[in-house]
Amino acid sequence: MNILKRAAALSGLMAALALAPLPALAQSSTKALLGIDLTFGQQTKPELFAGLAQANVSSSGSVNGAKALVYFDFANSLAPNKFKVVATVAGRRSWQPEIGAGYNFEQGSGMFSAGLNGSHLTGGVDFSPRSGLAPYIGVQTLGNY
Repeated sequence: MNILKRAAALSGLMAALALAPLPALAQSSTKALLGIDLTFGQQTKPELFAGLAQANVSSSGSVNGAKALVYFDFANSLAPNKFKVVATVAGRRSWQPEIGAGYNFEQGSGMFSAGLNGSHLTGGVDFSPRSGLAPYIGVQTLGNY
């Protein structure tokens, strides 16, 4: 009788394990992106930007990742004027909060950045001790993850 009880318990345990959901697996993607934004700081100016975005998307739709971006002064000489790296934590497929840091070549100073990335849209604010706050809004080739 003991053997029958153990066999029944073992078969119940195996059935429960077979029906249990598997852990969520993340899909990783790396995409190149291009865009243009309008920055409102000490002066209002358009900037072109290019970069790479890497993201891990879980099966529940949660997005974590990072972007590395180089900005070019569109109004003057198309010379690189900023570089920044931003991290995405706890985002969704269609929108992601971002926080990061970078360097402003025109001003010769570091900067911090916080923003929101959406499907083909981006916006936020850069902060530099030399120039203060510089909000921006733009469009980009990067859509949903």
